[in-house]
Amino acid sequence: LITTMNSPAIIAAAAAWVETNSKLYPAASADTAVPEVSLSLATDVAATLKAGGYRRSWVMSHPNAVEFADAAEMGRFFPISPGGETWRMKPLAGITTQLYSSNEITNMKAKYSHFYYDFGGGFGVVGGDAKSAFGEYVDSVRFIDWYSSNLQGDLADAAVSMNKIPYTNAGIDLIEGIVRKRNAAGIAAGGISNNPAPIVTAPDVANVTAADKANRELEGVATLWELAG
Repeated sequence: LITTMNSPAIIAAAAAWVETNSKLYPAASADTAVPEVSLSLATDVAATLKAGGYRRSWVMSHPNAVEFADAAEMGRFFPISPGGETWRMKPLAGITTQLYSSNEITNMKAKYSHFYYDFGGGFGVVGGDAKSAFGEYVDSVRFIDWYSSNLQGDLADAAVSMNKIPYTNAGIDLIEGIVRKRNAAGIAAGGISNNPAPIVTAPDVANVTAADKANRELEGVATLWELAG
């Protein structure tokens, strides 16, 4: 989500909406308090989002609002497949490089704000720790969204394309295989670590409850893996 009118009230309302609608929101702010005021004294929008623990939103601090640094950040990273990127130390197109003091950088990083700064010789890169206001890495949030959405799609495709998935060990193995295939895709995308290898577990049909069988519901298929980080 990109909002073009970014008052603190609009940003707060948009962040609340984003949190329950599985989007990502880099909230652009030209408020000088974001870099200039320490977190312990801050009431600016970056501090507000952090206090709210928003996992899907963060402030992109830049003094020139008409450059839309938030849109430039999205434009830089969204073309990369989820799992294959990290949201820091990359140049942005059309965004003026800024000089910040060490205190200002400390203040912005404390609020999990992103910013665009001179890395040396006028070369600009995205600064900050690439985290959302919750303190979670943006690339991790994006990758898990990708994984969840695509795994749901994989399972739906099987239900639509097959005449029947039998409630047998063979049928359960088929579901387990779909999860394993999605895990392999996640490794290939760069989001899932292959060391340790992902684990997938599924119940034996003999251990499934009679109620679940009668309702044609399968519980207990689980996967465990580590983010590549």
